[in-house]
Amino acid sequence: MISLSARIPSNEDGIFFSAYFGALMNCWVHVVMYAYYGLSAIPSLRDKLWWKKYITNFQLVRYNHFYAINIVDQKALIVNAC
Repeated sequence: MISLSARIPSNEDGIFFSAYFGALMNCWVHVVMYAYYGLSAIPSLRDKLWWKKYITNFQLVRYNHFYAINIVDQKALIVNAC
């Protein structure tokens, strides 16, 4: 993970950047999720964890971004291949 976060690969189409950004966003979603799960394992903190619904929204944004970027990248590959 350190080697991926040390640089942003890019090309003229921007396909590598979108793949990098998608992977980075996926990592952040998992960091937030596992932080929530870890904190919710502590009984005294369970009542103070108000951000569960925001984690779900964060996941949905990530999934929608993933699908939208893949559609754009596929169209760019098809257009550039012609």
